Amino acid sequence: MLRLPPLNALRAFEAAGRHLSFKQAAAELCVTQGAISRHILNLEQYLGAALFNRSHRQVALTVEGLAYLQETRAAFLGISNATARAQSKTGDRKLRIKAPPTCAIRWLVPRLGRYHALFPEIAVQLTTSHDALDFEHDDVDVGIHYGDKVTAGWQSERLFDEVLIPVCSNKLLPRNQRCNSPREIARYVLLHSIRRPSDWRQWLDAAGLKGSRATQELTFENSTMTLQGAFDGLGIAIAQKALVAEDIASGRITVPSEIEVRNSSAYYFVFPAAREKSATVRTFYRWVAEEARATRASVDAL
Repeated sequence: MLRLPPLNALRAFEAAGRHLSFKQAAAELCVTQGAISRHILNLEQYLGAALFNRSHRQVALTVEGLAYLQETRAAFLGISNATARAQSKTGDRKLRIKAPPTCAIRWLVPRLGRYHALFPEIAVQLTTSHDALDFEHDDVDVGIHYGDKVTAGWQSERLFDEVLIPVCSNKLLPRNQRCNSPREIARYVLLHSIRRPSDWRQWLDAAGLKGSRATQELTFENSTMTLQGAFDGLGIAIAQKALVAEDIASGRITVPSEIEVRNSSAYYFVFPAAREKSATVRTFYRWVAEEARATRASVDAL
C-alpha cells in the first residue's frame, strides 16, 4: 500500500517551495494564503518535520524541506510527463486555441474554414479572452498573443504588426474619397473601444493635431463593436489595418486619410516549447504562418 500524504497539502507545499512564497503559491493555486499555510502545517504534522523556517516577511526551506521538495517535484514532473504522453496518444486530434476577441472574430474565424477543409479530422476548440495567455493554467494548446514582446520559453511566429488607420462606412464617405485634412476627420463622431483609449490620441498626434480633442465620441466595449459602429455609419473608427484589410479591399469600408500609425505591438502565434512535438500543433503552426503571410501581403497592397 502506498504511503501518501494529503495530496492537496503536497501541491501547496510544492508551489510554496518553488516560489518561496505562500502568497505566490496561493495565487497560482487560486486559494487563500491562509489555506496554503494550513495545508503546509498539516503536511508538517503528517511528516513530523518542519519544512519551512518562517519569518515576518519571508519563508525559507529547512534542510528537510529542500530534500523533500526535490523529490516531490521530481514525482510531479513524472506525473506531468506521463499525462502529456497519454494525451498525445488520445488527444492529438484536438486543438485548443485562445485568442483576443477581435483578432479571433475579424481574422482567425473567417480563415478556419480553410483549415478545417485541409484537416477535417482535427477538432478545433476556440476561446477568446482579453486576459494574457498563461499556458500553465489555461487549458489550451496554442494561442494568439498581442503585445510588444513574447514570454521566454514560448515558440512564436509574428503574424502581423499593428498599424492604426481611420475607417468609415461608404454611407459616411463615398468609396476611396479622402477627407481634405485630419482636422476634418476630427469633426466627425470618432468611434473607439474602451479597451483602447489611446488609439485616436496616437493618430491625431501623428496627423499634426497634438492636443486637439474630438468634438464627438462614441465608446464601445470592444473593437468588434467599434468596427460594427463604423460599418453602420455611426462615425469614423480607429482600426487595426490587418483586421480590416479585406473589408477595405472589397469596398465595404473606406479609409478617409492616408496617415497611418505603426506602433511596437504586434500579434504573435505562440505555444509552449513543450508542445512542439505535437504533430497537430506543428501543422497548425505552418498553416497559420502561411495565412499571416497572405494577410501581410494584402496589407502591403493597400
